[in-house]
Amino acid sequence: MFCEIHGCLLDFRGCPQCSFEKSASFQSENDCEECDSSEFVDMGDGTYSCKKCKTAHEQVPNQEGYLRRAYTSVYELFKRNGYYPEFWAKQKSTGQIIFVIDVHEKESGISRWQLSDGVFVARYDHDGKESPIVRLGRGGKPYRPYIGLYRDAGVDRSPLPKHFGFILGDYDDDWIKIEEPFRPPIITSTHSGHIDNAFDKFHSKRLDMATEKQKSYLLSKRLNYGGDVEKLTRDQARKLITKLTRERR
Repeated sequence: MFCEIHGCLLDFRGCPQCSFEKSASFQSENDCEECDSSEFVDMGDGTYSCKKCKTAHEQVPNQEGYLRRAYTSVYELFKRNGYYPEFWAKQKSTGQIIFVIDVHEKESGISRWQLSDGVFVARYDHDGKESPIVRLGRGGKPYRPYIGLYRDAGVDRSPLPKHFGFILGDYDDDWIKIEEPFRPPIITSTHSGHIDNAFDKFHSKRLDMATEKQKSYLLSKRLNYGGDVEKLTRDQARKLITKLTRERR
């Protein structure tokens, strides 16, 4: 026989998964961020799984009994870190590890609410090997976004290490902050100057700008966004649409 909930094979104690969830049950003071449940399972690794939707949560520091979504965007992790960079994060879907070197912000057009405007990182694979940050350019040859030039595809002229660069998808809710897995990268004064130049290029030449459909929806009577839509990226526009839609329900 099998458990109707988990599909597990029943033994003399019943369903092993049901037994585990019962013994590790946790009642939070606030509801799950994805649904209205306050029933969680302590997974034993510092995270709590919502019994209803299975979304992973973690304890809110200095707020006993309160939970928050464990996997979130790198920009949200930056805010949780007191708006200070230089922390480690791991991506759930790929296992990639990043060291966040710097984060820039911009005005959103909404009072007391900023937007991410560039996250510069050092990237590694799950084994700690440096992972180059590149795109494909002319002839399918790699180039470094906002560090190298598209026309120089296949040629790397930058003194910055190859695993330094911008992550695209600033708001992908797939990251969790982790303890230092290995020694952080060394950032020299020469590196800092080139990183500043890369941010200047990033701000002036972003290729992933908001679509016409996103801009029209933000300016519609339904959302009535008052900021400059021409300066928004797709991710920034998506985040604004989500926020304004929730506020106007």
